[in-house]
Amino acid sequence: MNLQLKAFLSFYISWHQNSLDAYYFIRKLVKKYGKKTIYTDGALWYVDACRWAGVDHVVYDQSLKNLIERMNEYIKDRTKAFDDLFPCKRPKFDHVKNRFKAFRFFYNYVFTNEEIGSAPLSNEQLSEWIKQILLIASMR
Repeated sequence: MNLQLKAFLSFYISWHQNSLDAYYFIRKLVKKYGKKTIYTDGALWYVDACRWAGVDHVVYDQSLKNLIERMNEYIKDRTKAFDDLFPCKRPKFDHVKNRFKAFRFFYNYVFTNEEIGSAPLSNEQLSEWIKQILLIASMR
């Protein structure tokens, strides 16, 4: 989540909380957005992962922690509700990953953020066919 942009940039789903998984995710972010400072809750695996990826690491303060935890709970609640309606019998996370991709798309390009008065990301770079989907999705 980019707090200045108010955009959902990426996600990574894992069974584990460890340095290797954190490194994989941070490396993915670095490839996509360049070397930026990574803000975390201070878990030790993030310290190692940031060092391995060559990015600066900052432990965020309590107010930011509350905001991020609230966002995480929001996403977890929506994912659980989705999974209750459309359960997956496979052990993979494919349906959850697809749900996150859809959520990220709608959060960034369709849903209006009350604080900024529009969706966080401009849809000027989107293909014409996606713009049509946005138009349909935004109708009430």
